[in-house]
Amino acid sequence: MRNFRKPNTFEFVILIVGMLLIIIGYFFIYRLIILDGGIGWSAITVIFLWMILLALLILVAVNENIKEEIKDLIILNIEENRLLRKDLESSFKGKKKK
Repeated sequence: MRNFRKPNTFEFVILIVGMLLIIIGYFFIYRLIILDGGIGWSAITVIFLWMILLALLILVAVNENIKEEIKDLIILNIEENRLLRKDLESSFKGKKKK
């Protein structure tokens, strides 16, 4: 069974900012379309910029997750190296006694 890690404060901040970005962005884009009377070049530009901002936020969240996973892997690797070193030292001590 996989152990799930607890999200840190930065990930909660990213979640809140992302939700606010979606809601406020949608509201402003909808308002722009209503005021222009349809989808014009300004609305298309704003929609693409909004999607780029959302993609950037998703990349930040993924980067933070990868960083946490790499940290866990490094800790496991250090422990494994410690055990291998201990096993290797005990096998050399056994050969010296013979």
